[in-house]
Amino acid sequence: MRQKKTDKGRCPIMYATQTKKRNTLISAAFLSPAMVLYLGFVILPIAMSIYYSLTKWSGAGMPEFIGLRNFQRIFKNKDYWICFGNTVQCILFSLALQLPLGLIFAYLLSRTKMFYRLFRSVYFLPAVISPTAIGTMFLIFLNGDFGPFNLMLKNLGLHSLTRNWLSDSGTVLYAVMFPMIWQYIGHYIIIFLAGVQSIPEDILESARMDGANSFQIFLKIVIPMLKNLIGVCVVLCFTGSVKAFDQAYVMTGGGPGVKSSYLAIRMYERAFTDNKLGEGTAIAITMLVFSLLFTIVFNKINRSEGLEY
Repeated sequence: MRQKKTDKGRCPIMYATQTKKRNTLISAAFLSPAMVLYLGFVILPIAMSIYYSLTKWSGAGMPEFIGLRNFQRIFKNKDYWICFGNTVQCILFSLALQLPLGLIFAYLLSRTKMFYRLFRSVYFLPAVISPTAIGTMFLIFLNGDFGPFNLMLKNLGLHSLTRNWLSDSGTVLYAVMFPMIWQYIGHYIIIFLAGVQSIPEDILESARMDGANSFQIFLKIVIPMLKNLIGVCVVLCFTGSVKAFDQAYVMTGGGPGVKSSYLAIRMYERAFTDNKLGEGTAIAITMLVFSLLFTIVFNKINRSEGLEY
């Protein structure tokens, strides 16, 4: 018994197969330019960085392959581990402050009817300003001699709290950490605001009719419904903190010593100040591996709980 043919004289199975192949080729043709760019600007630089991390190279001449010696050298250096600890602290403070504050302000902003556009613009404004400009602004603000912050403390009668914030080894790390955390809170406010506004209004209205107050709605409805978005923001916040550089470098250059230095600053100094590009690239690879490990572990944990990003 022969299969019924289409009006073009082809059986349905052959026609479906050919159509599928044609659609695949069309999709591949449209994706190929993006794939070429991705390979050229992401994968190839990573591969080259891995190679240079295994070499002794000053940026001039031919690299000399030395294997894992760069990694052995940086892991034996206590300054690297101080910078690593500073980076971890930056990550923890960013996760503990940027995301909760961003989510709280986003929820409050979504409930605001008057001056909504003004508040939204004001909160997001620091995120679009250059980090270098933010660092310069706080460099002046926290100056120990004429900075407004110390003057404010003196006017309040809190002379004992004044200090040289950017040269005191006990406060310098937190002084350079604060501008970065403050600057990007607005970034997460806008992300979470979009998430809050995507929650159907009838769900929130039903909760209010059942007697739930704003805090209960936030805790029992908003947070559970934004779990996927919160997970994405955790990864963004983590990877962004690992790359922290601008504000700290502008304000202190990582000093005194390496008290306010992050891994990115350590990488820059070894590669471009000390002309040890192999060692600097090795530090960059450790940052990449650190970020990848966190992202993989975090995603596995959340997938086991049924969350998908």
